[in-house]
Amino acid sequence: MNPSAPTNPGVLPNPVDPQRTGLATRAVGPNDLPALMDLELTGFPAAQRWSERAWSEEVDGEDRLVRLAEATGPSVAGVIAIRISDVAELNRIVVDVDHRRQGIAQLLINEAAGRLPDTVDELWLEVAADNLPARKLYAGLGFSEIGRRRGYYPGGIDAVIMNRPVCDRTGTGREHG
Repeated sequence: MNPSAPTNPGVLPNPVDPQRTGLATRAVGPNDLPALMDLELTGFPAAQRWSERAWSEEVDGEDRLVRLAEATGPSVAGVIAIRISDVAELNRIVVDVDHRRQGIAQLLINEAAGRLPDTVDELWLEVAADNLPARKLYAGLGFSEIGRRRGYYPGGIDAVIMNRPVCDRTGTGREHG
């Protein structure tokens, strides 16, 4: 058992306090593409960056949930969850390098999970096997490794496939209304 995982695997732990940190989350729109591209430049190696076209397709696509966390001034993070029947796949989390390890990724995961339709039972993601900080974060949020895609990333790095329940059957952890 993972000691850092939540005791109730259906409830995501509380993230950073947006009131205290000055962070706000909101939906992403087409006007945010330049900020998303700035995050890509600092957030990923060149071979793993998404193009502006890829981001545009996500922002404009059906069954997508794209949220942004921002502070006073520039945007600091973006997240995407794509609804796929009864599961959602978290495709991207990007946090500005100057804002990492402050709970922003956790805030965005909570934000996405809380806004998913009630028909979605699981949240899936994949992460590079050598991205240990991200894997530790996901494990702490109750994600479990369920498989691998061998040599998926540049350099022959495996993709670790992880999942977790969205919430417990009482609806705890979801935003309603």
